[in-house]
Amino acid sequence: MDHLSQQRNRSWRRKQKYLFRGRDCRHTTLLWKAPKKWKYPYTRQLKIIRARQLAIEYPRISAKQYLHDARSNYWIF
Repeated sequence: MDHLSQQRNRSWRRKQKYLFRGRDCRHTTLLWKAPKKWKYPYTRQLKIIRARQLAIEYPRISAKQYLHDARSNYWIF
């Protein structure tokens, strides 16, 4: 036991701390993920599906565009 205590002194502990300094933080990214923002999915179809789940109109249409579409679709002048 005395031989083991002579090897594991302060310099040994500092070296071990230096060698394994990143080991403790490697698994923390798997434990917690940031909430995904729904507006960043890649495809339009995924955005439309997610907007339907959240009861949000997507794509958002301005009032000017809405009136223009209404006039062209229903022949209102």
